[in-house]
Amino acid sequence: MSLALDIPPEDHDRLLDERARSLDEEDKRWWLLCRRPHLSKKFETDDGQFDSDGLAKALSEVMAGDRGDKEVPHLSRHDEHYLRDDREQERRLARERILKMKSQEMEELLKQRFCADFSPFGSHKFSYDDLIDAEDVSDLAKVVARAAHRAQKCCKGEKDQEDHPKSLRRLVLGVGRAIADCNSIQDYLSVSNLLFWSAKDVLDLTIQLPTPRVTGVGLLKSIVRDFFMNYVASVLLVESKAKVLSASLDGIELGIPSEEFDSLLKNRLELENMAISPTRTSQLLPKSSTYLTSEGKVDIESFADVIAKMMVIDKRVELPLLMEVFDFESDYLIKTNTTNQFLRTHRILQQQEGQYKIYEMEASTIMERLVGDRLILSIHNRAKIVSDDLISPKSMKEMTEELAVLIRDLLKEETKIVETQPKDGEVHIRLTEVRPFIIDLGGCIMRCCKDFPTYLSASLYLFWATADAWWSLPASGSCREAEESIWSIAGKFLRNYLALVLICETKAEAPKLEELKAHEAEAEGSGAGETTSGDSEPVEKPPVTYDIPREPVSKLCCVLL
Repeated sequence: MSLALDIPPEDHDRLLDERARSLDEEDKRWWLLCRRPHLSKKFETDDGQFDSDGLAKALSEVMAGDRGDKEVPHLSRHDEHYLRDDREQERRLARERILKMKSQEMEELLKQRFCADFSPFGSHKFSYDDLIDAEDVSDLAKVVARAAHRAQKCCKGEKDQEDHPKSLRRLVLGVGRAIADCNSIQDYLSVSNLLFWSAKDVLDLTIQLPTPRVTGVGLLKSIVRDFFMNYVASVLLVESKAKVLSASLDGIELGIPSEEFDSLLKNRLELENMAISPTRTSQLLPKSSTYLTSEGKVDIESFADVIAKMMVIDKRVELPLLMEVFDFESDYLIKTNTTNQFLRTHRILQQQEGQYKIYEMEASTIMERLVGDRLILSIHNRAKIVSDDLISPKSMKEMTEELAVLIRDLLKEETKIVETQPKDGEVHIRLTEVRPFIIDLGGCIMRCCKDFPTYLSASLYLFWATADAWWSLPASGSCREAEESIWSIAGKFLRNYLALVLICETKAEAPKLEELKAHEAEAEGSGAGETTSGDSEPVEKPPVTYDIPREPVSKLCCVLL
């Protein structure tokens, strides 16, 4: 049994556009493709009954990601949401309580209060009736806000108990207005989800009042249920549209002839030892079946999972010592009087911290970032991996110097360094850690990485250090020019890494293919009797293709979070 959506596919675009004014069709397309599906699967127990517990778990996972802590961290920063006022501090208490809920806590609440009550989900078909118009959402939010105000009056004089309903009232009114002006579908889901949980909290407060009947508990339950159904129907609508789009993702061709591999590695990458590490096993090529759907199309999440596991293996290769590479920075260090031993030691520690956090990243975290931060887009950007995707050590060093200057300009004296999601005028502390690491990786690749495994590992570290630099900037677009430059460089580094992987694995698989061909030829020869070499016809070598996602119909433009 699965959740059914009784809305014709031809209406999906219209309904999504009504809920979010996406400024870029490609932005919306890629967001849909990269969003992980949660509800588009069967929820059935072993005895064929509807699995409400499984539904609660899936819902808790999707709701935990849609609470707005990433996409809409501060509602007051949205002019369109009419929330630029002095009420942000009052809203914060209620919002933070929701944001701090763990998915396991959400799962238990959903089991007890919603999924168990909605056993008809097994046969219920979500339709237009389950979607609420923005104007109606605002009206319903006002009803919930009045209930929160009544709860606040009942707690008057008790400071600790009075603050929560007061904050809930402001939050419900704010998100009720915000839902009419969402800039993206993700904004709409985040605001809808936040509205459901805040209305649920108001209901809980109302039930605890001495005279709950007078305060309209029945009406509140109905509204909370409507908010819940609207959110679930919206998620199903999104996942249904994403499934249609994913049908356009086919395999692409590796546009580098195998006979050019050694020449490229020796002449362009200046490698002295082209041997592949004996401990590295092929990850991408043999596992194509794990990231292809039953229709032979690419599943974004599964594909990212394969790449993530491959990256975990490749970053285990030990890098050369980086602390000796100071040549690029020397002029700046002298000018700013930072050549003393203390600051140099501090810089070395920053380098080590820059590498350590990447080294410690697990496959699950890598996969979530590839998809969630849409870093995987650079693979979809162009349909073919070609020799131009391989970056020479000299070009690599020039790109790292460009990054270093970009980051230096961002780290102005007035810029605030924070350890949370940065806002305008702020950057994450991670930016200060990856800058020296990026500088020294550029020098390391230029001078020290002369064997294939080390070059592959250093290229991977350079991609993630650049991706971390982009992640460290505020999401508001206040540093748009720098964001676009860093994003573009990160995409080039990822394609360079992928090109190296395909060369590596193609070289590793070549002997196996030759051995297989030899066995097939031997079998054919024994079956056809004695033949001479002159009797055999030449066999045309088929092109090498790999099942890697292809870009959608229209041209991809740069997508920034």
